[in-house]
Amino acid sequence: MELRFRPRGPFDVSGMDIVVEVRSKWFESRAANRQDRVDDLCKAIADACGLADVGVYLNLPIAAWAQT
Repeated sequence: MELRFRPRGPFDVSGMDIVVEVRSKWFESRAANRQDRVDDLCKAIADACGLADVGVYLNLPIAAWAQT
């Protein structure tokens, strides 16, 4: 897991308390229930932080990676 934090920028206009973007590999099993996964994660973050306006964006791209 890698966490990155950044301040709200001039083009961030959602007005939400926190927005979490999750990037993961695409697998058929993950894609099949992605809405349930993102709903559960959003609720867990809101409960843990005590915030009312939480957004979660789930990104499951089909990608390739190489490293030496």
